[in-house]
Amino acid sequence: MNRNLYTLFATSLLLLSASRAAAQAPNDDCSTAITIACGETLSGSTAEATTDGAAECGTSVSAPGVWYRFEGLPAQVTATTCPDSSYDTKISVYRGTCGDLVCVGGNDDIADGILCSSVTFIADAGITYYILVNGYDGIVGDFDLAVTCALPDEDDCVGALPLACGGTVSGSTLDALNDAVPGCGTDITAPGIWYTFTGIDGQLT
Repeated sequence: MNRNLYTLFATSLLLLSASRAAAQAPNDDCSTAITIACGETLSGSTAEATTDGAAECGTSVSAPGVWYRFEGLPAQVTATTCPDSSYDTKISVYRGTCGDLVCVGGNDDIADGILCSSVTFIADAGITYYILVNGYDGIVGDFDLAVTCALPDEDDCVGALPLACGGTVSGSTLDALNDAVPGCGTDITAPGIWYTFTGIDGQLT
């Protein structure tokens, strides 16, 4: 009788463990990240995920999350859970390997009262990027993650065109959008485009 009870107890534990393993999100860990490519939209859920020990990246990691993997190519990449804001998501993007993640950027809400998240970055060919989707303050839920790719666009800071000393470029703000950045030496009151410059010793004009 005791042997039968022990067998029943052991079997119950095995079934419970198997049930928990089956319920766990398949991409709950960085090492099991689901691959997503340009132009794809994948449905996901953090309902069966566990809390991640990933470093803060653009926003805090404050709820259970799931992972996606993107193989880099020369493009301006946007990872977003918008426009659906029924689940208050956060997105963090890292590069490198699961054992050595380097923050690229993150977002918690694209605007006040709009609870979806979006991150835009310039990807490099041959680099693997990891996208972590989690929720605000412990919240879990369902979402759609979309990845879009485009040629780098100087209308956005992340697509800024490089300038060098002695260089001259032609530009236009006719098709540009307004930038949500603070004033810097003057107010920003009109659409603009972006450039980047690597500093050198000396006076610049």
